[in-house]
Amino acid sequence: MPALSGSRERLLDATLRVLAEKGYDDLNVRDVAALAGVGTSSIYHFFGGKDGLCRAALHHFDDRVRLEQHALGDEGDDPLRRLEALADWVQRSGDYEWRRYYDTAMARAGAQLDITPSAAPEARFVFQDQVRDTVLAAVHRGDLIPPDGYHRDELATMIAEGIMGIVGRTIVGDPAAVAPLDRTVPLFLTAVITAFGRPGV
Repeated sequence: MPALSGSRERLLDATLRVLAEKGYDDLNVRDVAALAGVGTSSIYHFFGGKDGLCRAALHHFDDRVRLEQHALGDEGDDPLRRLEALADWVQRSGDYEWRRYYDTAMARAGAQLDITPSAAPEARFVFQDQVRDTVLAAVHRGDLIPPDGYHRDELATMIAEGIMGIVGRTIVGDPAAVAPLDRTVPLFLTAVITAFGRPGV
């Protein structure tokens, strides 16, 4: 990603936060400028106005998510270790404030700004594909064994949906999600490997 000026980067950060909190219709450029510590003239200079500002913020953080996800493809040849790396990335997504704002801002404003594909579902699909490919590699190696009557694709989908479900409930503050991510995600993976891993894995 290209380097950003300090004012421009602060405006993108502030816009993401205000979009998440208020949505597009209630976003006021004066509030964004005040949060970023710059004058409103900077918004018009860099982005042309409210619409350009909001689009730039969503696209900027969309790119950031994609870059992080695609970098996970370089995690080595062991499929189970790659699966752990993927789970760790999703687990850490709840620790970064900008990711929480990103998810909420995209949900509230992405469709309204006609940003397609919206970043939240695309990020989810990329992650699911990465998990599925990793699980399939583990199945081919004999590290994970689907139970009788189940296809390996079903096992891959179950693992991806399980991890995303845990993370999603925690990030949105579901009261049923009482355990922190750094305990629930590793526990889920341990259960998967215990249930479906060959002896000695």
